[in-house]
Amino acid sequence: MSNVIMDASAILAFLNQESGSEKITDLIENASISTINLSEVIAEEFSSKIEDEHCPSYNFKPD
Repeated sequence: MSNVIMDASAILAFLNQESGSEKITDLIENASISTINLSEVIAEEFSSKIEDEHCPSYNFKPD
């Protein structure tokens, strides 16, 4: 069982090598993450990859 539960912002900081992410390196191996936080990480990573590929972004506006 894990003693550490990771938040999406911590994982994203780690993946993007933001300041403070080095503290996560020691904790991440035995950490847990909730499915909602994991889905946020996946969504954020996919959206940044789409933008990197120069795909158009769509702004959906209600009628």
